Amino acid sequence: MSENARIHVYLSGRVQGVGMRATVTDLALARGIAGWVRNLSDGRVEILAEGAKPTLEAWLAALERQMGRNIEEMQKAYEPADGSLKGFRITH
Repeated sequence: MSENARIHVYLSGRVQGVGMRATVTDLALARGIAGWVRNLSDGRVEILAEGAKPTLEAWLAALERQMGRNIEEMQKAYEPADGSLKGFRITH
């Protein structure tokens, strides 16, 4: 079993008002990923999530397949998981 990781992601491009947060959430819930997604005032979308690293990578690849036409840049930074994230939700 893979050890859990935490990933912090910032999406830029036409990522607000296009169903990005709902798509991120649906894909995360289908894979058992915990975390949250939110719109930022600068037009980007921020994601914080925890799960097995291969699962996180597959999730982001699926997001790019579905919403890639809207994503100009995906900044990713891995951090140690602390297990504090439960479920997956859209937040503000």
